[in-house]
Amino acid sequence: MKKIIFIAVLLLGTIASQAQVKLGGKIAYGSEIESIGLGAKGVYELNDQWDLSGELVYFFGDDETIGGVEVETSLFTVNADAHYNFDISSDQFGVYALAGLNISFVEASTNFLGVETEVSDSEVGLNIGGGATYELQDNISLFSELKFIAGDFDQVVFSVGVLFDL
Repeated sequence: MKKIIFIAVLLLGTIASQAQVKLGGKIAYGSEIESIGLGAKGVYELNDQWDLSGELVYFFGDDETIGGVEVETSLFTVNADAHYNFDISSDQFGVYALAGLNISFVEASTNFLGVETEVSDSEVGLNIGGGATYELQDNISLFSELKFIAGDFDQVVFSVGVLFDL
């Protein structure tokens, strides 16, 4: 049993050492929340065609006045996507399609006549979209993405950012 565990750990270590991990940040715009968001993104390159991506994005929300009451909203999203990298003839430029899962957490708060009220909700959705990367240097890449989130919190998200190879 110890030999099997040792071989499994050795095999996983070999796979992980051959894969490339990228981490970075992004600026996003959500069409329904109509707000700018800041986020962190990580990409795990499985092979030349497939990547796994995870990201966290906080949208600052919108302040609206509804019936004379000011309502503040914010949105936090967690995304897990798979990227299919298209085979193009450029070493610096890449294009990919993406699909994955989204978990959105929305919060609305108001203060009416000194009474603070806060409501929150969460929803699971599906991501579909695409993106492009441009390698500036050996370890720095720029990226842009356009993604549609389908679920109760439907919205289109456009983002740009930078990734650093680890």
